[in-house]
Amino acid sequence: MPVEAPLSLEWIAERAGPSVAFRGHWAEKDVNLAETLATGLERVCLRIDAGSLTRALLREKSIVRQFRRRVHHYLPSMSLPAQSLELVALMQHHGAPTRLLDWTYSLYVAAHFALKHASSRPRADLAIWTIRPDWCRDASKAACGGMTNPPFALWESIEGPEDDRMAGINLLSGELPPSIWPVSPFKLNERLTIQQGVFLAPGDVTQSFLWNLAVLPSSTEAELTRYTIPRSHSPEIARTLYRMNVTETTLFPGLDGFARSLWFFPEILSQGG
Repeated sequence: MPVEAPLSLEWIAERAGPSVAFRGHWAEKDVNLAETLATGLERVCLRIDAGSLTRALLREKSIVRQFRRRVHHYLPSMSLPAQSLELVALMQHHGAPTRLLDWTYSLYVAAHFALKHASSRPRADLAIWTIRPDWCRDASKAACGGMTNPPFALWESIEGPEDDRMAGINLLSGELPPSIWPVSPFKLNERLTIQQGVFLAPGDVTQSFLWNLAVLPSSTEAELTRYTIPRSHSPEIARTLYRMNVTETTLFPGLDGFARSLWFFPEILSQGG
């Protein structure tokens, strides 16, 4: 897995090329890379099961069940299938631990989240990961070659609620080999649309996201790259994103997003923004 020091965001865009998804996070020396590419479900299981993922599938079923039993208190008019991409995406959207990992097709949205995550860690630099979702899908499809009932819904186009439901059933079945699936629900919520988001989901949750990726057929180090931007560049990047209107206000519509955007306002002012 290459780790590169970019000259600018534009340089990353040129190197990454088309059809690439980005993920913004923090980077620190001597920190396990798997930690920055861990799903919420993975982090929860590692914390409560003494560093093990062996019970991750059972934990996931329990979490999904609890969400379905109680979500009607908050969204009384919404009816969701027992297993669907829409259900898991809704859980992810509201902060529940799921097997989904957030990525975006926008480099600048990823840069915003890299800036946000790094700002909460005093010694962290900014990290932007890149990967090709189409490669993930094709390699994962190849990994399923020996299955009696292949998960067709995970690599075919989702054209409606029934396709969404079948993809969710396949993803949560516990029968998938190690794999990484790019998925989006049929119904896109406002935040996912604005952020140009896409989810990557491991097929085998008893192993880490990074391990699922590493064992895919034809996997090469070039499929996943991390670009590390020194923390000292944060004010410049904050100013650039502000001028492009990529802020908490626009990425998270509403008063909460606007209020959170003010965390970066002093940096922008100090740069003459």
